[in-house]
Amino acid sequence: MTTPDWQENKSVEIRGEVKFPGMYNIRRGETLEDVLNRAGGFTEYAYLPSAVFVRESVRLQEQLEIKKLADQLRRDIATRGVSKDGDVINYSDAQLMLADLETIKAVGRLVVDLSAISVGIKQADLQLEDSDILYIPSTKQTIAVMGEVQHAATHRFKQGLTLEQYLAMSGGERERADGDRTYVIKANGSVCLLYTSPSPRDRQKSR
Repeated sequence: MTTPDWQENKSVEIRGEVKFPGMYNIRRGETLEDVLNRAGGFTEYAYLPSAVFVRESVRLQEQLEIKKLADQLRRDIATRGVSKDGDVINYSDAQLMLADLETIKAVGRLVVDLSAISVGIKQADLQLEDSDILYIPSTKQTIAVMGEVQHAATHRFKQGLTLEQYLAMSGGERERADGDRTYVIKANGSVCLLYTSPSPRDRQKSR
């Protein structure tokens, strides 16, 4: 005898800081909150903002979009060249862009608000799909500074420090840094574009 609500061979995986990590068969319509309850809830070491939720259907869609973009760039190179704001981009640069696109592997990450789910906010919950994976790491107290700075490094988080102070701890921006396009990637995977101070190059132009 079978149970209609159970979906044959459909399961999700919960990793990291839950009391009973592992694979869980899912019922039709079951949500992330449901499975987290079955996994015993979070441990005292769980850091919910850093949770990573990966979905296969999202990964496949992302990979398709990357392929479309690469195909379009390939056609542009072959037919009429590549232009941006009326300026022709160097052919070798376009080839490098194409090579980069062709090596990108989509992840399929969805931003989930586990903190909201944990306090019963239904709007934050979501229905599960086969092969979903949730990883809940332990608490981290670091901030990584990367890109066009003098010394890319990981710093210990200190309450009250500003973005500019973390940049200063990495030696500040390099000459070619674009201060108008400083991104902060939050622990939950969301990305914010922030305005900082003008880059050294922009300050020179304004004189």
